[in-house]
Amino acid sequence: MDRKLSLLGFAVMFLIGSDTFVVAPLLPSLAKATTQSGWLVSIYAIGHALTGLVSGPISDRGNRRIILTLGMVVFALATAGCAVSPGFWTMFTFRFIAGGAAAVAAPQVWAMIPSLVGPDQKHILRVMGYTTAGLSIAQVVGVPLGSLLAIIDWRIIFPIIGICSLALTVTLWYQIPDIHP
Repeated sequence: MDRKLSLLGFAVMFLIGSDTFVVAPLLPSLAKATTQSGWLVSIYAIGHALTGLVSGPISDRGNRRIILTLGMVVFALATAGCAVSPGFWTMFTFRFIAGGAAAVAAPQVWAMIPSLVGPDQKHILRVMGYTTAGLSIAQVVGVPLGSLLAIIDWRIIFPIIGICSLALTVTLWYQIPDIHP
């Protein structure tokens, strides 16, 4: 279970981290469409912060597997929705929802690791290390990848992250057992 959980945790954090950091290099392309594009980074963080305040206490009382997959589905759909946004306010709303969904999904990964790995601190830290690497690598890969894809079309990165997130969600549903409080 350690190896599987390490890979799944890495993947969740990589996709969420990539979505978080990929907007910054898209801002010059987005600025051509609207002068308010800088708000897209801020509104994601605001959605994340506001949702994070309530999602932790709520998720402590529920089945982490269901909460994780629900958060990932909403995250995937909101992220993909950014690609088809007809205007700034629609994308603004999708970025807020994506940030909020990330604040629901990501903490579930951290909380379920000790439950699924067991009491051995060494194994817990190893799995947490791989999970953290997903977020770190997203920072290193997400920004250059976003810049490269922005050359083609700024919208292309959102369905890629969204589709990968949906595929990962299906995997999570079948690979992660129920985790009750």
